[in-house]
Amino acid sequence: TVPSTATIDAATVAAQSGTTGTGAATLTTPTALTFGGATSLTLSAGGEAISDPIPFPATNGGSGNLVVSIHLPSAVTRAPVHTAPATPTYLATGNTTTDASGTPYTTTLPGDYYLTGVDVTTTDPSAGTIAILGDQTSAAGASAAGRTDQQTWVDHLPDTLAGALPGSVVNVSRAGQPAGDWWKLADGTGTTATDSTGPHPGTLSGGVTWNTAWAGDLAGSAVFNGTGAITSNGAAITTNRSFTISAWVNLTNTNAAQTVIAQDGTNTSSFRLDYDKTDNRWAFTRASDDTANPTLTRALSTAAPAVNTWTLLTGVFDASNQNMTLYVNGQGQNTVATTTSPDITGNLTIGSGKTNGTPSDYLTGAVSDVRVYHNTLNNLDVTALYDSTPPQQPGPMPDAPSALSLGNTTDTGEHLVAASPDTTLNQTLLAEPNLRTVIATIGTNDILDNTPRSTIENNITNALNASTPGGYALHRTRRPDGTPLHVILTTIPPLGLSTTDPRETLRITVNNYLRANYTQYGADEILDLDAAVTDPANPNQINPSYLTNNQPNNAYYQQLAQTLADAVNTFPPTASL
Repeated sequence: TVPSTATIDAATVAAQSGTTGTGAATLTTPTALTFGGATSLTLSAGGEAISDPIPFPATNGGSGNLVVSIHLPSAVTRAPVHTAPATPTYLATGNTTTDASGTPYTTTLPGDYYLTGVDVTTTDPSAGTIAILGDQTSAAGASAAGRTDQQTWVDHLPDTLAGALPGSVVNVSRAGQPAGDWWKLADGTGTTATDSTGPHPGTLSGGVTWNTAWAGDLAGSAVFNGTGAITSNGAAITTNRSFTISAWVNLTNTNAAQTVIAQDGTNTSSFRLDYDKTDNRWAFTRASDDTANPTLTRALSTAAPAVNTWTLLTGVFDASNQNMTLYVNGQGQNTVATTTSPDITGNLTIGSGKTNGTPSDYLTGAVSDVRVYHNTLNNLDVTALYDSTPPQQPGPMPDAPSALSLGNTTDTGEHLVAASPDTTLNQTLLAEPNLRTVIATIGTNDILDNTPRSTIENNITNALNASTPGGYALHRTRRPDGTPLHVILTTIPPLGLSTTDPRETLRITVNNYLRANYTQYGADEILDLDAAVTDPANPNQINPSYLTNNQPNNAYYQQLAQTLADAVNTFPPTASL
């Protein structure tokens, strides 16, 4: 994910040489990556791209890591960063993406990756991906802090597990670009429309009611009678930057112009997903400025709307070229050029727009599953959005994961923020191909923030327990063979806190509760990483044999991996993958 527009004219991947997990040297000449057959691409701010598939590089004889190199022919104004940078990025002058020696990379910076993740897939449904959802336990430390290598226990798992591993292992502790806001409109009661992934709940007013049915009776929707709207508590979109807006809508008539979604300024709506009565078409409309009579640019559908029919509308604005595109049911309709316009920072509204300073074009029909992305979705993304399972009720049904605040992720597409509420599991963890098992090593950040025990326990319960009303429940997700996703919860290893520090008391309390009650959280097994690496003489500290320069060393991470291997391989096993 990039925080500013960036052109990449070469990208390669290869297996890292050596055994320490550091450096840019590779075992073989790097393999060139292509994107839709092209070797270069330009990403807009907040955007992502997926390369064409390649055979996975052989890692035997190396560290097990991959080296991904990119060349930026032009300077960028901003690069991916982190509030606590710990990941080494190696810099060289010129295009050195095909270099295998590593010698041109003379500068090392602590920062964050341009790379979001690596998808590995298999055609064998009995195999699958083992995903590690974690925090400091699964993150590489900074060499400046005394770390002597950059491998974690995730890197050691494939070799340590060997034959017990039914597929591949990925570390999803680094979250990708999530939906910035998501109003499912399946609340069912009350006057608030919950924003599942962002900070902008909506308030119902006028003639808006709830309906528990959606197409196929799978979820809920908000019903509009032509006099009311749902209004967010602030601007959800920076309208002069790239964004994507999407919603399912069911019009009951086409008697007048009607707005599905808009973000309103003082005088007019900055943009709208709407029904254009004049042309009898769906439209993605954008205003030139916030005046009483702005110039309006419209991307229109190729056919008239079908009434009393659920339809997915998606509007994509690309600030890098000022183009706007309308999609209907996942299919591109029209792309039109717009002119630069200012950021209009009013509230986002569902069910009405604004004209000459007055609410207008009220909707008659129903709306469900409204999503905002702070980046451009491409045609494959939009098609996947249309093909995905319909929006679910607040307690999701099987195969319909929802968002959950875990780990570190972007909040605006510009930088990574600790414990941001914008992380979405279905953009990171649950998007992994052939997902089979999740190992959740969570809670460290909460303890370091001195989060109340009850809050930590509630968050874990909501993440895992399928019986929790309103929870997100990893167990509601299915493996490729149709069986429930398997979940292993871990205890929290020592954090080096004083015995008098209340956070150490909190860590001990949470760990004891996890050991005794992991099944109540919805986990299948508990893996005691705390017991595996604790100093018996000083239970608040890591065993000295696992420390170098007072930082976790390679033996520490090997021991964590071995703990899982022992649990899987012992008889009877205490964990299964």
